[in-house]
Amino acid sequence: MNIDRGKLSFVSLAFFLGVLLFKYSLIFSLCYFIITILLIIIYKNKALFSLILLAIFILGGLYTGHINKNNLSRAQKYLDAQKTYNGRVVSIPKDVLSGQSSIIDIGDVKIKLTSSGSVVSYGDVITFNAKPYIPEGKGYILDYDYRTYLKSQGVYLCAYTSDVNVIGNQIFRFSINDQITRLRIFLLNQTDKLFSGEVLMFMRGFLLGNSDLSSDEFRETLSNGGISHVVAISGMHVALIAAALFYILKRVALRKKYLYLIIIPFIWAFVLLTGAFPSSVRAGIMVSILVLSKSLLKNYDSFNALSLSALIILLINPFTAFSSSFLLSYLAVVGMLTFEKSFERLFPKVGKVLIPTLCVTLSAQVFTLPVLAIFFGRVTVLGLLTNIIAVPLVPLIMLLGYAALFLSFIYFPTGLIFSYSCGLIVKLCLKAASFFGSLKGSYIDINFTNKYLLIFLYLSFVAFLYFGVLKRKKLLGFISVNLSLILLILCIVFPLLNQGQVYVDYMDVGQGDCTLVTCGTYSVMLDVNTESKLVENTIIPYMRCRGASFLDVMIISDYNNIESCISLLNLVKVNTLVLPEGEAPKLLLEAVKKHTKIIYVNAGDEISAGPMQFKVVYGTEGSSLAVLLKANSRKIMFPGSINESQEHILAKSISDIDILKAPRNGALTSCTDDLLKKASPELIIVSTASSNNPSKSFMDRIKKHHASYYVTHTNRFITTVIDKDGTINTVPYGEEES
Repeated sequence: MNIDRGKLSFVSLAFFLGVLLFKYSLIFSLCYFIITILLIIIYKNKALFSLILLAIFILGGLYTGHINKNNLSRAQKYLDAQKTYNGRVVSIPKDVLSGQSSIIDIGDVKIKLTSSGSVVSYGDVITFNAKPYIPEGKGYILDYDYRTYLKSQGVYLCAYTSDVNVIGNQIFRFSINDQITRLRIFLLNQTDKLFSGEVLMFMRGFLLGNSDLSSDEFRETLSNGGISHVVAISGMHVALIAAALFYILKRVALRKKYLYLIIIPFIWAFVLLTGAFPSSVRAGIMVSILVLSKSLLKNYDSFNALSLSALIILLINPFTAFSSSFLLSYLAVVGMLTFEKSFERLFPKVGKVLIPTLCVTLSAQVFTLPVLAIFFGRVTVLGLLTNIIAVPLVPLIMLLGYAALFLSFIYFPTGLIFSYSCGLIVKLCLKAASFFGSLKGSYIDINFTNKYLLIFLYLSFVAFLYFGVLKRKKLLGFISVNLSLILLILCIVFPLLNQGQVYVDYMDVGQGDCTLVTCGTYSVMLDVNTESKLVENTIIPYMRCRGASFLDVMIISDYNNIESCISLLNLVKVNTLVLPEGEAPKLLLEAVKKHTKIIYVNAGDEISAGPMQFKVVYGTEGSSLAVLLKANSRKIMFPGSINESQEHILAKSISDIDILKAPRNGALTSCTDDLLKKASPELIIVSTASSNNPSKSFMDRIKKHHASYYVTHTNRFITTVIDKDGTINTVPYGEEES
C-alpha cells in the first residue's frame, strides 16, 4: 500500500521545522503551536495526526540540540588553548586569501585550519601550533551563518597558524573515503590537463564538484547570468548518470530486477566522488528509491521519495537544513513537482523543444527566488533566457566532458579532441551568461531590512499563483492575492518608518577596527582593519544580518591592513571607496576590477549616504583619517589610528561629541586628556582583543572624565541606535556595561 504523500510530506516538514526550532525556538514554537491548534479545531478527525506532527516537530529540535551539545562539549576543551596539535588533513585543501584552508581531524573533533607559509595535501599527518576558537554565527532566519555552515560539515572549531609541519602521509591507508578522495584528486589533475581558462573552472565544478580555481570574475559572470546552478553538481547530474547506466546495462540483456540493483552502487560511487553535496545526495536517495520500487514492482511517488530523502539527510546531520545548497535543492524540486505540468498547460504553443526547459526553469525559480535573495542579496532577472540556452546543452556537455576525461587515460589525444568540442559548447554558455548578465537591469541587488515580511510575501504570492491562476479556485486566489498586497504594502512602509533611524554596529574583530553604519537601505563601513579570515567569517555574516548585502560607501582611514580590504571587495559589492592620500596599488587594482568608484579625501571633505553625513576632520598624507558622523543631531567620532600628537591637533577642531571610538585600541597613550576634555563624550567604544586589554593609563583617564565605556572583547558586538528625535540607545551583545 502506498504511503499518503501528504502525510509523509508533513512528517518531513515537521521534522525540518523542528531542526529550525533549535535556533529560532521562540518564533517557530509559537507559530507551530498556533498552526497545530488550528488544525485540530478545523480537522477534528485528524487531531491525532496533528498531535503526532507536533511531537515530531519537538523531536527535531531536541535531536538537533542533543547532537550540538555532544559535539560542543568535545570542542570546548580545546578553546583558548595555544599549543601544538597533531592531526590529519581530511579534506582537499583550498587556497584562500590568507593562505590555505583545510579540515584537520585531531581525534575527537575536526578543526577548520587556515595556514600561511605551508602547503599541505589530503592525507598529510601534521603538527601545528594554534589557538582554536568557535567561529562567529548570528541567529537570523535564512541568513548566512558561518558557524552553522561549518557544523553542516561536522566542524565546530576554527584555527589560524603559520606554523605547520608535515610529518607523514596516510592517503594510502585502506578506507572507502580515502580511496574515493584519491580517485577524485587524480581525476581533477587529469581535468587540469584537458581544459584551461574559464572552461577549466567550469568543468572542474561541473564534472567533479570542485570550484577551488574559480575566480571572482568567473563566479560573478555565472551569478549575473543566472547559471551558477548549472556548474554545481546537482540532481540533474545524478539523473543523467542513472539514465546512461540503465541504457548501457539494458544492452547486456540482464533481467530488469538485477539491472536496477546494479545501478544503485554506481550512483552512490558518483555521489561520493563528486563531493556528496546535499543536492546530489538528495538525488541519489530519490533515484535509489525509484530503482528499488521498480525492482520490487511497487509504485513510485516523487513527493514521498523527496520527503524521505530529506528525513534521511537531516537525521545524518540536521545542520544541513541551514545550508543554501539544501534549501535551494529541495525548493527547486518542490517547485518543479508542483508547477511544471501547470506551466506546460499555460504555454501549450511555445514548442516541444522549448517547453520543457522553460517550464522546468520557471518552476524551480518560483520557489528558489526568495532564498537566493536572502542568502546572496541578488535576484537575476534575465537568468531565464540564459537557462533556455544552457540547460538543454547540459547532457551534451556531460557526455563530452566525461568522455574526454576517461578516453584521455586510454589515448590522451582522443581525450583532447572531445575536450575541445566540449570547450566550444561551454564557451557558448559562458558567452550567453556574460551577455545577458552585462545588460542593464539583468539583476537586482536586494538590500532589505525585514526578511520575515519578504518570506511571507513570497509565500502568499506563490499561493495566489497556484490556487488563483493554475487551479482557478476563486476564494483561495482572492485571499492570497489580498494577503500579498497587504504584505507588499508593509514591506514598503516598514523601511520608510525606520528610514531616519541610524544603526552603528561596532564589530568584534579582535585587535582591529570595523564599524558598520546603516540607515534604511543605506550602508557605510568604516575600516576593515582586521585579519583577512574574519572578513568572511565575521564581517560578511554580520552585514547580512543587518540587511546590508552591499555597501554604498566604504571609508578606509589608513593603509595598515590592505589584504582585509581587498578580501571584502572580493566578497561584497562596494559602490564608493573613500581613501586617504597615499598609495595602495593592489587595493586600487581590485577596486577598478570591481568597477568601484574611488575618492581621495583630506580634512574638510564630506561624504553623504542618505541622511548620514561623514566629515573628515583630520587627515594629511601619510596619516590616518579622523571621521565625524553626524546623524539625527548626534555626533560620533571615529579617529582611526591617529597618534598622541595628532590627537592634540584633532582636539582643536571638535567639541561635544556624543560617542567616541577610542583610537589605537585603547593603547597606553590613547585618548589624551586634551581630546577627552574637548570631546567630552558620554560613551567611549574600545575595539580590542581579549589578549590585549585596554591599558591601565587609558582606563584611568576615561574614568577621570566620567565617561562610560564598552569593550568589544567583553561586550562582543555593540550596537548604537540613534532615533529620529536624537535619542541614543546602546545595546551590547555580551556582559553588562562597564
